[in-house]
Formats: sequence, C-alpha cells, structure tokens
Amino acid sequence: MADTSAIKSAMEALASQFDLKIVDEEKNEKKDTGKKTSSDSTPGADTPSTDTETPSKDPGLKDAPVGSINNIKDLYQGPEDSQGRAQWLDKYPEDAEEAAETEETAKYAFIARKKKCFSGRKKFDIDSIIVNSPAVKKVLGKVFHNYPGVTCSLDRLVFNAPFEPFVHRWSELLEAIKTESDSQTKGHLELLHSLLKEELKDTIKALEDFIMNGVTTFDYLWTIFHPGCTVYSKQGGVPHALSFYSGSYETNNCGKHYQLCLEPIGWSGTAFGRGTEYICIYTFTGTRAIKDLNACPLSFHPEKKKIRELLVKRGKKYEELAGYHYKA
Repeated sequence: MADTSAIKSAMEALASQFDLKIVDEEKNEKKDTGKKTSSDSTPGADTPSTDTETPSKDPGLKDAPVGSINNIKDLYQGPEDSQGRAQWLDKYPEDAEEAAETEETAKYAFIARKKKCFSGRKKFDIDSIIVNSPAVKKVLGKVFHNYPGVTCSLDRLVFNAPFEPFVHRWSELLEAIKTESDSQTKGHLELLHSLLKEELKDTIKALEDFIMNGVTTFDYLWTIFHPGCTVYSKQGGVPHALSFYSGSYETNNCGKHYQLCLEPIGWSGTAFGRGTEYICIYTFTGTRAIKDLNACPLSFHPEKKKIRELLVKRGKKYEELAGYHYKA
C-alpha cells in the first residue's frame, strides 16, 4: 500500500502547479454530521419561495375597490436624472424645508423675495415683491389703471423683476405718495418706494439719461415703450400711429429682437375697431437714436407735433370716407 503522506504531498504539488484546490471530503462529512439529509426533510423545504408578497402598510387597502377610500394619497417628486426627468414617489423627501410664507409673514405689508447676486455690486437681487397691504393695493389700482397684465385687486399681488410696471408708472407712483392723506397708507407707500428705488436706481437713472440724450440701447428698449403710448412707424414709406399694448424679447431665425404688440385702428366695413400688429426691433450694439428706430414712441420724436397734425388730418379724412357714399 502506498504511503498516503507521499501521495498527499504529490497531489498538493500538482494542485499548486495548476492552481487547483483540494477538497477534504472527510472534513466535509464531519461538518455535515447531524444535519438532515434531503430524504429526511420535507420536500421543497429548502427551495426559496417565489410567492413572497410585500406586506401592505394598511391592511384595509388589500380588498378595497378602486377609488373607494375616502382620503387623499400624497406622492412626491423624486430626484431628477441626468435628463431632468423625475418619478413620483411615496416617500416624503428628507430635504424638504418648511414653507417660508406663513400666516405670520402675511402680516407684513410687503414680502421681498431675494436671490444671490453675482454681478459683484451687491449681495442680493430682489426676485419678486408680494404686496399684502390692502391700502397699498387700492392705491396701486389707480396707479396701474388700464395697465396690461396687472390686477391689483387680487388677494395675492406679486410683482416680478425687472418690475416693468413700476418703471413705466414711476411718476404716477411718486404722485400717489405725494397726495396720499392717510398716514399709515403713506407710510406703506414710502416703504415700497424705498425698496424699489434701491432696486431700480440704475434702471431709472439710465432711462432719464436716455430721454435727455434721445438715445437708447437694445437691452433698455422695454423702458421707453409704455403700455398705451402712441408708437410712430413708417410702413411702406407711409407714416402710421399705433397704440402700444405690450412688448417682449424674442428670438427667431433672424436673431434676437424686441417684439412690439401694437393695436392699430381700422375700418372693418361696418365699424371702426382695434386690430393687432407686430413690429420687431432687432438687436443692435451700443446706443441708437430713438427717432431712428423702425418704431419709436411718438413722444420721443423731435418732430412729434408735425407728425401728429399730419396723422390727425389724414385720420379725419379716413373717417369721413367710412361707410357707403354715392355720387351723382
């Protein structure tokens, strides 16, 4: 009989050479001693169950018909993926903060919502202003009378930067503060004025400078076009006067531009009425004379008196020709 130790040594050498592992069956048998064999165990006992069911948080949900539970189920938006998509989750977000606007903040006359400023000139910019003071809302209702998109009777009155309505009606706001007789209302208005004056000082100063010199820049076009103002433009070489309704910065295939939404007065065949026309002022560098724009507020044109007389005369003749006329 061969020496078992020599055989074991030879096997270990071969295993080491071919990177193999020797299993000691004797040790495995000792480990398995006392364990039940497959014949002693219940058939299928060692097979993991595939019929697992996650226990429901509310046992009453299991047999409830669709839409029968008289309650509201909240789902929360989950984190966004690389493409900005998000799923709705049952889990309440851990990073959710308490709402900043509460019954306590509503007691203040105004709420100024600020965001970080990266211009290097100040720490924060005002993103929006919420007006809570009923007295101020009443005054602003007169200041912004017929101003498109502003309804001061709303319970939640919000003005967003760059605060175009206040820039366009700045003189009216100053006049309202000056003539206000109620001390509390006047105090609220002065507080609003101080807040806006600090935020809009650069814009107001630039507007005053432009008016004095009769020029403007592309970025400040919105400051010279006030809703309701008369806009002078030549279309096909013929002078026209239209009422300015609103304006916005847009981009199309021709580039960035400031689009004016205008209301001309015309004859429909049965009655006079207002229509809608659009004129685009495309981007330009530096300053440009306001009168040289393809559309400009008539009040800024140096020959505004002459132009007005011409257009009024032509308009009267146009009105006389409206309707049916017969000549023998």
